[in-house]
Formats: sequence, structure tokens, C-alpha cells
Amino acid sequence: MENVIVLNDPKQINEEAADWLIRLDGDTPLSASEVETLVAWMNRSPVHRDKLHQLAQMWDKLNILTELAVPLNQRTKTPSASGWRLFSGGGEARGEGVLAMPSSVMAMAATLVVTVALLFATGVFSVALDKTNGRYSTAIGKQQSLPLADGSQLILNTGSTIDVRFNDQYRDIILLQGEVHFDVAKNKEKPFRVFAGKGRVQAVGTAFTVYRVNNQAVDVTVTEGKVALASVEQTSLASPSDPVPANPPAENLGTLMAGQGASISTDKNPEGSAVLDNVAIYTEEELQRRLAWHKGMLLFSGEPLAEVVEKISRYTELEIIIPQQKVRAIAVGGQFPVGDAESMLDVLEATFALNIERGAQGRITIRSLN
Repeated sequence: MENVIVLNDPKQINEEAADWLIRLDGDTPLSASEVETLVAWMNRSPVHRDKLHQLAQMWDKLNILTELAVPLNQRTKTPSASGWRLFSGGGEARGEGVLAMPSSVMAMAATLVVTVALLFATGVFSVALDKTNGRYSTAIGKQQSLPLADGSQLILNTGSTIDVRFNDQYRDIILLQGEVHFDVAKNKEKPFRVFAGKGRVQAVGTAFTVYRVNNQAVDVTVTEGKVALASVEQTSLASPSDPVPANPPAENLGTLMAGQGASISTDKNPEGSAVLDNVAIYTEEELQRRLAWHKGMLLFSGEPLAEVVEKISRYTELEIIIPQQKVRAIAVGGQFPVGDAESMLDVLEATFALNIERGAQGRITIRSLN
């Protein structure tokens, strides 16, 4: 379909940003064509631009993006054919000093300084808000980052599907299934709204995660800022052609702040509007555990095996069955890579003296040896 962009590989972007930073930090200044290539690379998405800035900050190389200075650890170099010279005090020296650039290189550097500064500060990258409109999905066991045209960043968890529908008034996301983390770019003129079942989560500039557990519950966890929760009339919105009402009838359910979570649920009122349920204030440890999937890990700290298996099953096609109650109640702690159910099964087998029976069509049965 139209308006579908290829989801960027975060690892590849990170490697490319590192390569550009190394080249900017090198002895030879970028040529005019290389500057154009760098600008084009940064213009591919907000993630590309932000990653270069993040790496520069992490490596303490922000001066490269603002001054394009040569590496400090090369100040003792002797003059070369390139025209670099060392100055200490009032004259040339062999030891520590200040590097001077030939005028042609200074002109190139000045041009790139202005270019980079403008790119980072003035929104040269701005594109039409509907540029990234469309439907996006992740397969079971897969995760993906998605930069949007407004500068917001999304992380889609396993088995998730969303519709992005930005327009002149609103930035709307329809969460059809699964779980998504939203890092929202600030824009008070165009509210950011996430619709999931009968729930609506609205923010201006903040970070939060929405998990559509099933057709009757939506879990919301806020990591930055605050969000407003509301119950809205159930609309299908299953097709990208279904319009999102500008101001659908809504019942305010309250506000969540950073470190808080809640469920928008119809379990207790299936025929009517949704209600707020399971409101919680998370400790830092609990918050990190709930959000560990952002980094490709699942963390557990004493949850019963039945709950652990339920969560891990979201990331695999395996059908895991635990027929014995005493096995289902075993407390499990540790961390496992997302989508690696086999690692969990190996640990269980070795640690708790369990028998892992592998049947046909990916069916796994966990039993006690005793």
C-alpha cells in the first residue's frame, strides 16, 4: 500500500552514525560531495540525526558537530602536506599547542558547521505530517523502531499492528493489536492520540507504553511527562480508510504521571464505557522490569512460572503447556532475550529438575520429574 515506509534497522543506523563520526573526527576533512552525502543520510529520518548527536555526546565529541576540530590527541603532529600546523604561544612548536587550519579547509569546515547547526536547530528535516501515514506490523518474536514524520519515535513490540493517521489537526495512532512504546515529539497545536479498543491515551510531549492485552483491556505505563486517559465509543477503525472522528464522544478517566500505570478496562462493564482499573505507582525497579523489552530483554523477579510462560509465549510460536499446579507456581527470577524461549526451557530443565517434552507442531509440555 502507499505511504508505507521501510522500518529502519536500529543496529545499522547506529553503525552508520559511528562511521560518520569517525570520518568527521579524522585527519582529512569531508569533501563537498561527502558533506552532501552526510546531509542526505541525516535527512533520512529523525532517528538518523538523533543517533549521530547521541553518539557525539556519548563519545564527548560534540565539538566535532559544532567546530569540526581535529582530534586533540593529534596535536603533536608535525606539519604535513595537508597544511596543518601547530602553534604554541606566538609561534610554531613541536609540542602541545593549538592546531591551525589552512584557509581552504577552514572555509569547508565553516560551511559544514553552519550546515550541521542548521540541520540540528532549525528543522530542515521537516516533512509533511502524513508522510509516514500507513499500517505497520511486527511478526511474532520481532521488534522494530519506527520514526514518524513529526519527530516522534515508536518501538513496536512482538505481534503488534498500528495505523498512523496524522492530519492537519491531530496526530492519531490506532493500536489494533500488541504493544507499542511512544516517545512523543512536542507539538501543542496537534495533540497526539492513541486509540486502542474503547480507550484513548492523549499526550503533548511525553513517553509512554500502551499494551492492548485483549479486546477488553488496555494497559498504559508512563515513563515521562503525563497522559490523559479517556473512554471512547467503540469504533472498528480496522481499515486505514475508516476516518477517525475529530472529537469522538469521550468520558475522562483521569491523568497518569511518570512512573504510574493503569488499565482501561471493560471487563466490569462490557456493555458500557470503559473504566479505569489497576492504577499503580511503580518503583524504579518495577518500571525497569516492565520496560525491559525495549532493550530486547524480559526480566523476572519471582513471578510464578505460569505468568513467565504467558509473557514469553508472546514472543514465540511455541505452545507451552504446564499441566501440574505445583510446577505452574514455581517462582522464577532472571532475564531472557526476547524471542529466545529455548534458553528459558534449558534453564528450567537444569535448575528446577523439570522434564521438557517436545511434541509435534511446536507443542511443549513442562512437567515435574518428581
